[in-house]
Amino acid sequence: MVILQMLAAGLPVIATRNTGGPDVIENEKNGFIIPIRSNESIREKLEYLFLRRDILRSMSVSGREVINQDFSWHSYGERYTRFIKEHTGLQ
Repeated sequence: MVILQMLAAGLPVIATRNTGGPDVIENEKNGFIIPIRSNESIREKLEYLFLRRDILRSMSVSGREVINQDFSWHSYGERYTRFIKEHTGLQ
């Protein structure tokens, strides 16, 4: 949930493959997927965003778009309904 909350707040996310990050983060579009336990990678990405405010703004917009398109209540309802129909045979 934290990753989704951060994207909804317009913050690019820095995460590893050992999280739910790869399910929602498009690397270098709305965040970064970095190696596990890499303090250097975290520092590098934070510095990059600090120095490239244009990229930071772009990633912020991208993160919010992902949330609005793929994780809205409407989208959640559609996925949930589809799941129920597929697994119960209900129409």
